[in-house]
Parts: sequence; C-alpha cells; structure tokens
Amino acid sequence: MYCKIQGSRTFTVAPVGMALLDSKWYVYGLSEYGLRQYRIDRIEALRLLDDTFEADDLATLLEASDDRSGGTVRLNITPLGRRLLEDVLPDIAEKNEWDVPEAELPFLSRQLLAAGAEVEVVEPTELREMMREQAERLWNRYR
Repeated sequence: MYCKIQGSRTFTVAPVGMALLDSKWYVYGLSEYGLRQYRIDRIEALRLLDDTFEADDLATLLEASDDRSGGTVRLNITPLGRRLLEDVLPDIAEKNEWDVPEAELPFLSRQLLAAGAEVEVVEPTELREMMREQAERLWNRYR
C-alpha cells in the first residue's frame, strides 16, 4: 500500500533499484504505470509475491517502460535553473528538451515553478498555461 496525495493505493511494483535523493530514499520499480520512483517513507505496507522479475539493463528498461502519449517539453534554463532542477530532469546539463508524457505535465509544472524565473517553458502551450496558473495562484496568495 502506497500513500499518495489522493489517498492510499495498492499496486504491484517490481523493484529494480534504490537511490538517496535530497535526504529521502526512493525505490525504482516497474509497475502498470511504467518505471517510476516511489518514496520509501510513503510505503505503508508491502507483501512479497512469488512472481519473479527479470530485467534488461536499466537503460533498456527506461526506454521501454513508458508508452503513454506525450510530447516535447522545450525549456530555456539559466545555469542556476539547471542546478535547481538537476534532480527533476535527466541530462539537464546538456539538454533543453525532453519527451514527457502528457499525464506528467501537472507534476512537472510544480517542479519547474520551484526554479522561478530561472526557467522558461517554450513549449508545449499546455505546460506554459499550467505555469501561468501556478504563478497566478502564488501571486494571489501573497498579495
């Protein structure tokens, strides 16, 4: 059982690795949603299954794990913005665009907002609009 903002959910995850990021432990695992990271402190209960899981190397697993539709996210990022977002987007030191599933755009907009004016969403329009709405809500809160 895993605790999410929308409440607890139960699903099967085939773990493939762990990582310590920002003083929080994560398990990386393949689920019905593709390869995802799950915060270990949000796992409320677990049960070992008899099923086994054989994985290719991590790079192959990452490429094949997400078949959700999406599009290209293109950003203008300052050097400080790259540093602030280095745990959010892969290869941020070298890249300005990523293929992102549409369902992940709301989460990404909240992550990008943390970099403030150090990042500008060039495209897609939907993500630009999400950023504008987030900034407007923040502005209204501190008026």
